[in-house]
Formats: sequence, C-alpha cells, structure tokens
Amino acid sequence: MTKAATLTLISDLSKGQTDATAIGRFYDDVVRELGRVDVLVRATLIESVIDQAGYTLPDAVVERQATFFDMHTLDEVNTATLETLGINWRDDKGTPIAVFTENQTENAFSLYPLPQSASGTVAGGNFGTSFPVYAISSIHTNFETDLPVWLELPITFSVLHREFIRESNHTDTDFATACLQMSTLLFAILGIRLSTPEENE
Repeated sequence: MTKAATLTLISDLSKGQTDATAIGRFYDDVVRELGRVDVLVRATLIESVIDQAGYTLPDAVVERQATFFDMHTLDEVNTATLETLGINWRDDKGTPIAVFTENQTENAFSLYPLPQSASGTVAGGNFGTSFPVYAISSIHTNFETDLPVWLELPITFSVLHREFIRESNHTDTDFATACLQMSTLLFAILGIRLSTPEENE
C-alpha cells in the first residue's frame, strides 16, 4: 500500500480535518519506528573493491542488523579494539573479518582488514545461484513508502492518534485515545509493539 493511498484513507477517516503536512510527517515517523523493531527487513548486496575499506548502504536503511563478506558473518568491532592490533591496523590486508562504523557518515561502514579480492558484478541483488563470490551483503531494516497491505490499518490509526492528540484546532483526545487503542491492538495482532510519542518524551 503506497504512502499516498494511506494518507488518503487517514484524511477520509478524519472527515478532512487532518493537516496534510503533519500526517505526512507522522506517517514517516511510524515507518521509521517499524524499521527499528525489525519489521521491514531487507538485504543488500554490495560489490567489494580491492584495498577499499569503506562502503555505504542505501539512504532508505534504518538500522544495519548484520554484515557479511563472501557469505561469512563479520564481527562488529570498535576502533579501540582494532588499535590494539598495532598502529598501522588501517593498512592491514586480507580477508575481512570485522566491520566498524565509528566516525562515519550515516549508513556507512568499513571492513577490517582491507579486502584483497574483488567481487563479481552485483546485478539486481540476486541472492540465488548467481551470488557473486567476495561480495559484501547486509541485512538491515528499511524505510519504505510502499508497504504490505496488512500494515495499512495499524499505521493509519497510529497516525490519527498523533494528529488528534497534538495541540491544534482539531484536537480530540477521546478520538486520539481510541485510535491509539486500535493501532496498539492491530500491531499486537501482528506481534509488533511500538512506543507512543508520549513514551518517547
């Protein structure tokens, strides 16, 4: 279900009282929260390059769950641990065994040691028989605007709760509370628990 279709449903259920900008922002907030509770899980293949430590995942990634090199799991480490290996640890070469993210931009990560084998071309993210050797793969949660239809109603009521609980010319705490109860119930049926904006304050 697209974001636009869900926002239309939200507007219809509120009889046109909602603020388009606000509900768009609330929708994005809910989807990001779903990304933090491992609902929207995806995998990405990345081509490895000889002597290149740093790589970046797509902008839509919310949280990286695991990283692999040539189908072997990489350990998550920090730079303090790597510094115990010697002053020139950044120049070490070999088959990557670890990944670190300190002091890097969002969704960026680096491998240790520097890979000495380049992967084949990654075309279309195929995880089947054509999986390229020496490729980097990542399992992560995603921010998406075209969601499974079974998420439409719980997201709709969660957005309505946020819209009607905030201070505005259409604040309605009773309706907001009912929407929160409905979204909580629907998410619970799916095995999902999201924190409410009030819990995050």
